[in-house]
Amino acid sequence: MSSQNFTQQLTKTVDELSKPQTLQGLFHEHRDGDPLPSSKELEEIIELTRSILFPGFYGMTSVNIQTIRYRIGVDTERLYKLLCRQVMAGLCFNEDCHCANAADTRCCLQEEAERIAENIILKLPKLRKILSTDVQAAFDGDPAAANLGEVIDCYPAIKALTNYRLAHELVLENVPLIQE
Repeated sequence: MSSQNFTQQLTKTVDELSKPQTLQGLFHEHRDGDPLPSSKELEEIIELTRSILFPGFYGMTSVNIQTIRYRIGVDTERLYKLLCRQVMAGLCFNEDCHCANAADTRCCLQEEAERIAENIILKLPKLRKILSTDVQAAFDGDPAAANLGEVIDCYPAIKALTNYRLAHELVLENVPLIQE
C-alpha cells in the first residue's frame, strides 16, 4: 500500500472511530483538572493491602516481630494516601457527579474520599479476620497443602479473595470501581 493510500485509509478509520454514534457507552468525557484513576496506583493499593493483611508474605518480606508494627504503620499510611487519591479519582470519574464549580467539587469530594479511605483502613482488621477463615478453609480442603503459609503465598484463590473482599468494602462505601 502506498503512503498516500495508507494516509487516506488511516483518515477514514479515524473518522469512523470518532463518530458519536459509535461511541455510545464507550466514551468518557474527562473534565479538565479532575484526577484520573491509575492502574499503577490500584496495583500498589492491592499489594500494600496484601502486605498489611499478610505481613512477611507480601511486601517487605524481611519483616519480623520487632519491626512489624513499624512496617504495618508505614504501609498503612501509604495505603491511606493512595486510597484517598484513587477514591477521589473514582468519585470524579463517576458520571453522576454534578457540581456547579469544578473547584468546589474537588474540595467536597476530597473530604468524601478521605472519609471513605479512613473507613477502609478501619475495616482492615475485620478483613484480615475474614481472610484468615478463607486461608484456613483452603488449607483444610486441600490435603496436599503443607501449611497456612503455602496457602497464603501460593494459592491464587487467596489473592483473588483478597481483591474481592477489598473491592466489596469499596462498593459498600459507594466508590465507583473504575479501571483504566
